[in-house]
Amino acid sequence: FVVVELCEDIRIDTVQLADFRFFSGVFKDFTVSVSKTYKEDWIVAGTYRAKNVRGVQSFHPPPSLTGFYRFIRIDFHTHYSNEYYCPISLLRVYA
Repeated sequence: FVVVELCEDIRIDTVQLADFRFFSGVFKDFTVSVSKTYKEDWIVAGTYRAKNVRGVQSFHPPPSLTGFYRFIRIDFHTHYSNEYYCPISLLRVYA
């Protein structure tokens, strides 16, 4: 998993992930969680399945996710292919 502190509290509209590297696995199933503080309980914003493509992919939390959050946590569960590495080249979070 990876935890990222955003520069300010935002209402999350879109999360974008990308992998541009060849000879590596591509993320597949993952969960996005959010929190107002690092030590607070994490709220699951959604569980997603990415496509097996290299490039930017967009994921949208459900409309029921209201509120402003400072931290985002992404738990990676599975990946495509049998390569040892599964890097994330890009992470964007939009309000």
